[in-house]
Amino acid sequence: MFEKSVIEQALVETHGSIKQTMDKLNVPRKTLYDKMQKYQLIKESYKSDH
Repeated sequence: MFEKSVIEQALVETHGSIKQTMDKLNVPRKTLYDKMQKYQLIKESYKSDH
């Protein structure tokens, strides 16, 4: 699904930062969380170990 891949890419680029992902995609926090839940995306999966 296109929407899922866009959100995943943004999470990768922001290392799982919800704030930065919201800004990048220009969506409200609730919308982002709802879509992450819909696609079973977990922000911790995108965090950098650095």
